[in-house]
Order: sequence, then C-alpha cells, then structure tokens
Amino acid sequence: MNCGLSNLETLKQYLLAGTLAGDRKFDFALQAVGLAAAGLCETFTNRKLGYLAGDASVFGGGRRIFHLQRYPISEVTSIKTRAVETDAWVEETGVVGLVNYESGKVDLGVEIADDSVQIQVIWSGGYFFETREPEEEGYPTAKPEITSQVAVAAGAVVATLPETLRAAYLLQCESIWATRDNLGVGLVSREEAKAKIGELKLSPLVEAMLKPFIRYALM
Repeated sequence: MNCGLSNLETLKQYLLAGTLAGDRKFDFALQAVGLAAAGLCETFTNRKLGYLAGDASVFGGGRRIFHLQRYPISEVTSIKTRAVETDAWVEETGVVGLVNYESGKVDLGVEIADDSVQIQVIWSGGYFFETREPEEEGYPTAKPEITSQVAVAAGAVVATLPETLRAAYLLQCESIWATRDNLGVGLVSREEAKAKIGELKLSPLVEAMLKPFIRYALM
C-alpha cells in the first residue's frame, strides 16, 4: 500500500508499539497520516518525490529549457507538440537535448515551437521506495529498469529514497500521529498537541532536514 513515501508495514513498525503493529484497525488512519505527511514534504520542497514511470508535463512553447517536478530523472521518453488542444500530440523525433538527470533540467538546445504551441515532456523519475507489503505477491518490488540507451550511456539511474528524506518523512508522520487520540482514551492531553490534523505544519526539525531537497526552479 502506498502511504506517501513508504509502505504501510514501515509506518506500522515505526509508529505502533509492540503487538499493535499487527493490528489492522489502524491501517486506514496510518495511510491517511502517511499521505498527509508526504504532501507536506512535497509542498515544502516544491517537487514530486516518489518515483513514477511515464510522468508527463505540459509547457507553453517559445522556450528551450524545462524544469521537471519529479527528479532525479531516470529517462526522458519523448518530446511532443500540438497547436490546438483538441489535436493529437505529435512526437518531435528530431529533437536532441541535454538532460541534467540530477536536477530535472531539460535543455532542448533550440526553441522547437513558438508560444502558441504546447510542448509535452514525458519522462520517468523521482525516488523509488517500496509500496508493496511483505504478504503481497511481488514483494520486494524490483527497481524499475531504464530502457533509454541514451540515459544509460549518460549514467542515469533509478534513485532510491535518500535516508535523510525518509527520516524526515517518518518524523513528520510521528508528529501527526502524536496529535491523534488513536485509542480513544484521552491519551493526548497536552494543549499544544490538540491541534486538528488539518492545521498541522512541518516541524522545525523536518523543515531543516528537507531544505537541501527544495526545488527552486520554476516550471
């Protein structure tokens, strides 16, 4: 189960004590906490963090440089254009660009269309992490393979989730989980811990850990 930047098993082992880790009654709440924490991390860093194959972004024409939201890039699959929204996308097979796989920057070298045309970039990238559970078929998930020979020759890889980023995410999950009265027995009694989950923000420690991952480039 995708829980943001981990699977459910990881969150259970980290957030639930003792035998509670084997209890399924917290599954839905844990997934919600995980997704919320991941959303906060992505908003703060201004990027998509999880790996996705075949992601797509659409840009206005009249430019040659594009900054993709999901990186490190493992490969750029295609560059396509269209003049009218109802038209089919047409692949620009002659485009030879320069890809910065670490930063998510794609430089086509030339402007392939004016600002009246839309440009679609399709690529795979982000940080890979386990989303299956130990009892699921296919666990552990094999890391995706790069099919583009150009990307392989350039040294591109499918990057795994950095430990610092994983730790920041889990600490934020812990911060959210601590505000909940999960057992319904009034364990959350401190006034400062009674904030509604919808009002929660990243903790100062998590923000400090996430700063090196911030994407400053505009779309």
